[in-house]
Amino acid sequence: MIPKGKLEIAGEIEIYDDGLFRIELPSELTVAPSSDAESMIFTVGDLPLQIEWTTIILDKDQIEQLGSSTESIDVVMRYFMLDLPEDAPLKLIQMANGFNMASSYGIHDGECRSYYLLGLLNDEDVFIGTSLELKGVDEWDGDPRFAGLSHLLKNAIRFAHCSIGEPRINSSRGWLSVDRIGVRFPEDLGGMTYRFATDYESTGPGEGVSLRYADEDGHRVDVYIYDNTEELIEPGPDSDQVLAHMEDNVLELHSFNEPSVPELLREEISSYGRQRLQLLDKRFLVGADLYEEGGFMTAILLTARLGAFIKIRFSSLLGEIGTENPYLNAFMNDLADCLNE
Repeated sequence: MIPKGKLEIAGEIEIYDDGLFRIELPSELTVAPSSDAESMIFTVGDLPLQIEWTTIILDKDQIEQLGSSTESIDVVMRYFMLDLPEDAPLKLIQMANGFNMASSYGIHDGECRSYYLLGLLNDEDVFIGTSLELKGVDEWDGDPRFAGLSHLLKNAIRFAHCSIGEPRINSSRGWLSVDRIGVRFPEDLGGMTYRFATDYESTGPGEGVSLRYADEDGHRVDVYIYDNTEELIEPGPDSDQVLAHMEDNVLELHSFNEPSVPELLREEISSYGRQRLQLLDKRFLVGADLYEEGGFMTAILLTARLGAFIKIRFSSLLGEIGTENPYLNAFMNDLADCLNE
C-alpha cells in the first residue's frame, strides 16, 4: 500500500546547532516531542516518516567499550553504519573540511531506511560525528518522495558545520524571547523578518545573544543584547559604559575592513518610536574605494536599557550610501516600540 501524504518543500530552511554541529534542514520538518538530549526527532507534515539527527563525540576508550577500535576512520565509521551489509564496501567521501561522509540505504526489520554519517577521527583518537536517518515502513521503498527527502538530508549532512567552540546559531522562534531583558521580540519588524539567533553566551559569559532580521532584497539588521558581565549598567545612550562599547565596535569595524578605511558620516543621539527611544548613532561609508557602486552605508546604534546593552548593526546594499535609510528607520521605529511595551 502506497503511504499517503504530500511532500512539498518550499525552499526555506531552519538552522539547528547543538554545540557540536550546525545543520540546515527544510522548514517543513517539525521537531517531535520525543526528542531527547542525545538526538533530535523530526516529522514531515502528515507523512508517516521519521528523521533522527544525532551528534556524537567519543574518545578512544569509549569507542572500544562499544566494541569498535580506533585503527582507522574506516573502522569507526563502519561500526556506526548498522544497516551496511558486512560484505558491502564502505564508500567514504572525503570532504574539504577534513570530515568523511558515508551513506547506506535498504530495507531492514520491515523498515525502509536511509542513513547519512559525517565523521572525523582526530590525532587524539577522538571521533566526532553527526548523522541523519530517515525511516518509514517498507512500502516507502522506491517512492519518489522518500528519495527526494533522502537527497535533501544528504545535502544537509554534506554541508553540516562542526561548531565546537563557536557561538550557537539557531532559527527557532523560541530565541525571540530574551529573558535577560524580559522582552519577546516579534517575528517581523519594520518590514524585515526574523532569520536566526546567535547565542554568544554559549562561548563567552556576558556576551549575550543576537537576533538577525532581513528582508527579501538583502537588507539585514542584527540586534545584540548583552551585559558584558557588568552588574550595574547605567541606562541611556551616553554613559561612559556605552561610549566605551561604541569605541570598541568602531575599532572592530575598522579592523574588519582593512585596508579600506570607513568614513564617518554621522555621529549623534537619534530617537525612535512613539516614546522616542534614544540611541548613540554612528554611521559610516564603507568600501567607497573598492566598489563601482560607491560602497555602502553601515550603522552602529547603541544604548543601555532594561539592565543590558542593546546594540543594532545595519548594513545597506551596495550603492545605498545616504545617511538616511528608510529600511533602517522603519526597523528602528518598530524596535523602539517593542522595547518600550
